[in-house]
Amino acid sequence: MFDMIQHNETEEDVLPRTLVYVVVHGEPLTDGSGRISERGREQVVELVRSRAIGGVSRIYSSPSNAALVSAGILRRELDVPVTVRECLAEVSLGKGDINTAGEQVIRMWDDPSFRPAGGESIDEAQMRFGTCMNIVVSAHPNDSVVVVTHPMVSALFMSLVRGGPPLLEDWLYMGYASFAIYEYARGSWMLSSPHDDSFLSDPRSVASCLPEDVRSLFGL
Repeated sequence: MFDMIQHNETEEDVLPRTLVYVVVHGEPLTDGSGRISERGREQVVELVRSRAIGGVSRIYSSPSNAALVSAGILRRELDVPVTVRECLAEVSLGKGDINTAGEQVIRMWDDPSFRPAGGESIDEAQMRFGTCMNIVVSAHPNDSVVVVTHPMVSALFMSLVRGGPPLLEDWLYMGYASFAIYEYARGSWMLSSPHDDSFLSDPRSVASCLPEDVRSLFGL
């Protein structure tokens, strides 16, 4: 005989929740082209084989090559569609990139309101990405989705959810093909699991992939 246990449904039980896997794209080439490297492809394959991500209904991707290729690898395994969103793009540095504008990038982190010519500030990028994530989850109540994007905006979103100023170290030590798990409910975000790349046989962070002269600018 079973005892009957009555569960009184609370408001918290019925409110919609969304689970979001934020995946950093695989390691890019070091030539500043933004294209994914062969090792980057292999990293995403390892992520897929780890079975850490499952039960999702859609993948959202930044429009960059590295993100799109990474999303494509995930799509083939998870068998769900990919939607490209411009608002998930990397932080715009204007005419420069990480390899050619190292001092400018340092200034951006020192002063999040500083906007390079033709680019956007850290504050603007964080707001843009956070707004985009709110739009994504609004379409997926009681669902799970993947967002594939760049290490810098991934670090900015983590600081937005966690609270406090954006930290340069969060970006420098963000792992390629790592993922974090967020939960959205009642109009607010929670970081359920920070970025993890422990499943990779050859994990690489942003810092480890920067050219030597750029690394020296960051004191690495």
